[in-house]
Amino acid sequence: MFKKIRDVQNKTLMRWILVGCVVLMIPLISAVINFFVNKNLIEKKIEQVNEFMLKNIQYNIDIKLEDMKSVARQYQLNKEFSSYALNGKSDEEFLKRVRNCYQELSLSRKANPAIEVMIYIPERGYILGSKTANTVKNVYDSLLAQGKMELSLDEWKQEMIREDGNEIVISRYMSYINYGEECLVYVAPILYSDSQNAGWIFISTPTEFIEKLMDSEVNRENTILILDGDQNVVAQYGMKRNMGRKLEWTGDQNHFETEIDGEYYVGACLKSNLADWSYVVCTPEATYMEEMVRNRNWNFMIVFLGAVIGVIAVVLMERRNYRPVRALMDILPEREEMDTDEFAALEKNLKKLFSENQFMQETMEARREYDRELGLLSVIKGRTGFFRKLTDEELLGKDREGGYFSFATIKLAVEEKENEALPIDYDMLVFLVQNVITDTFGKEYSYIKTIDDKILVYLFLLPPDQDEAEWKKECREKMVWINEFFQSRLELDLPITIGDCFSSFSEVETVYANLQEVNEQRYYTCPEGVMEAEQINKIDVASLDRLNFYSKRLEAAAAEADFGAGKAVSEQLFEELETSGNSFLAMLFYVLSIVNNLLMMSRNMVQDEAIRRQEVEDVLVKIRRAESMSTLKDSFYHFLRLICRAVDQDSQDSVMLSERIKKYVREHYNDYNVNISSIADEMGITPRYMSKIFRDQTGVGLLQYINDLRIEQAKRLLKTTGKTVDEIAEETGFANTRTFRRNFQKATGVTAKEYKNR
Repeated sequence: MFKKIRDVQNKTLMRWILVGCVVLMIPLISAVINFFVNKNLIEKKIEQVNEFMLKNIQYNIDIKLEDMKSVARQYQLNKEFSSYALNGKSDEEFLKRVRNCYQELSLSRKANPAIEVMIYIPERGYILGSKTANTVKNVYDSLLAQGKMELSLDEWKQEMIREDGNEIVISRYMSYINYGEECLVYVAPILYSDSQNAGWIFISTPTEFIEKLMDSEVNRENTILILDGDQNVVAQYGMKRNMGRKLEWTGDQNHFETEIDGEYYVGACLKSNLADWSYVVCTPEATYMEEMVRNRNWNFMIVFLGAVIGVIAVVLMERRNYRPVRALMDILPEREEMDTDEFAALEKNLKKLFSENQFMQETMEARREYDRELGLLSVIKGRTGFFRKLTDEELLGKDREGGYFSFATIKLAVEEKENEALPIDYDMLVFLVQNVITDTFGKEYSYIKTIDDKILVYLFLLPPDQDEAEWKKECREKMVWINEFFQSRLELDLPITIGDCFSSFSEVETVYANLQEVNEQRYYTCPEGVMEAEQINKIDVASLDRLNFYSKRLEAAAAEADFGAGKAVSEQLFEELETSGNSFLAMLFYVLSIVNNLLMMSRNMVQDEAIRRQEVEDVLVKIRRAESMSTLKDSFYHFLRLICRAVDQDSQDSVMLSERIKKYVREHYNDYNVNISSIADEMGITPRYMSKIFRDQTGVGLLQYINDLRIEQAKRLLKTTGKTVDEIAEETGFANTRTFRRNFQKATGVTAKEYKNR
């Protein structure tokens, strides 16, 4: 046995050590995650820097292009620089016009020295600029003598002849002043020209400003590329690399990755706003990865050494921490399940001890509360001889000294309402009321509760410093809130009575007996809502409340056709009338008022005109002519019996009518013209009365009954026949297929087609 326990202990100790080792692996995992997170952050940072640099380059190049286009438009719109003006008929006139243009170009050059304007006129073989105005041959010889010219004369002429109209290029040959240097050139045709006398304006500026922008960047490893619309490399700046003629990459339009000569590059791309160009910046991946790899290696080495040292420390510490657990295991009772570890065994024993202790406490508390409820009930009812009488200290509590008491009662004898979908369960209602009372009063006032014949009785234990008027006001407010709470949620009006305050507990039986009398009186006068005991008056048989009391109960007996119940209520009525001391005329008027109420009620239940007009009129005459109490009583009994018999007969007729309607619907449901009006005509009654009778007898509306019957027949046909949905809709009496489909899906939750496939 001890060997098995030691095996279990070793399992627990190893689990501790493994958990500690797993925890120590977290820094290692964090280092790996940190490496990739930093790599991602650095990549994003480089992308941001590259995008910023590209935007700067795009802005500066587009500014230059905009300036060059503006200069080109200036000369294009100047008639002196048109092809028509420069191609004069005579050489003298041509040279005169060239001289004027040369002077204007020279002045423009002084105003904007960064931009050079050169005009090439192929027809004349002439070049015009701010520094020269001569034939193409002479200009070529001049450049050749300066050691700048690299092309032959024909090649140079071919370079300056453009097939398209306006275009932007980067060239070293379309300039005179900056010949041999890489320039940004805007080529525009000379206006007022035809195909024979064509010419071009070359607006150029050196691209050295791009190199200066690159020199201001921190990362000297970047390469800036300018690509045309086909991704061909037009020019590159910064770190010179063998990019090839065309650049291909993977990624989206703005960020990409590419491989050049076995080296990986990351880059960003930005479109020009003025040209069909793309500006691309490339950065070698190794530039920023080298430092990251070095940091990763150092981090891994430090974390690994820390993990090794931590594992050793965990093993030593957990072995030491395990000693008290082993000591506790020695005092536990012998266990049957030896594969359970120590903590599970300790937890199981602790839970068992706690559960037993909790059960004992709850049982004792429930017993004490139950004893207090029985004790209070026995005291208020004066029945203390059946079990041990509780002392005042046991009933009221040890700390109860001085103060006074107050009763509050809540009647729970709830009558079921007609057509109520969910009847109120009495036990559930008791539970709800007690919980609401606890939440409302439990934090501020102490009390004892009990139940006396479906009446919740609360005896509040008020402190000596509690003001009586303030208590009644607060108690009434809380009780009104509780009554409104149940009215809004359960549509239930609880009769709540608040008793007077009394100071001696020995008076509790007498006070409760008086409160019972008050509730008896209240039952007849004001049976609903929250009332204080002192507000309830004695019974006045002639009062309107008392009249309503008898009218309601006699109406209920007549509605059920229960003459026995109605006679019992009538006997109570006449007994009170005979002892009231009122005159016979007043008592006759009182009975006639009740008769009138019953007639108003029966008008909605009795449909037999003969009973309403003949037999009822005869008995009314007898009641009106009665001269003694016995005659009045006999006539009233006759009237009540007549009403009950009529209601009973009418109820039987309603059942028969309902069955006739059902039979008619079953025989004619497949006729789409069948509706409430047609059925009422067949039955010989009004549609409204027929609908009311059918709903009262079946609990459903007539239209709903017809629709349900048609749906059931449709379900049968879908199951047993191969007919289409349209055929079944017509056969079951629906006006059209659309109505059938909508009603079928609403009734079954699936479409007719889905139901048929199932």
